Amino acid sequence: MLKPFQTLKKNSLIGYSKKNTAYYCPGYALEVQLSDKGIMVYVEDVNTHSMQVVSYDDIIIIHPLTELDRECLMPIDEFIECVDCGGITDYDGSGKYSDGVYVYDNVDFWETQLQIAKKYYKYVCWYNK
Repeated sequence: MLKPFQTLKKNSLIGYSKKNTAYYCPGYALEVQLSDKGIMVYVEDVNTHSMQVVSYDDIIIIHPLTELDRECLMPIDEFIECVDCGGITDYDGSGKYSDGVYVYDNVDFWETQLQIAKKYYKYVCWYNK
């Protein structure tokens, strides 16, 4: 979900959720309209160029990996192993999911959520405190 300080402009790079999941695909916001279903965003998928119509509540602002993100990137399987053995805890820092091209939403430390996220993302950008 967009934060109050974030502005959605035409052609903004966003993550939009498919099929009411908490996981996101990259897209470009093309148009915002008010409908009887609420605020809807017309999105062009970055990979397939297909058009999607999603609720405003189901989008986040994403960005391409920066140099810092690349330095903090680790495979999600390795991240899960580090969490399982206590090598990484949610008090050590913070992380965001990544597909290797874009940085998405914050990492959830619940084991079941990490296993589901593994289906959608290949990496975690982990930023130590």
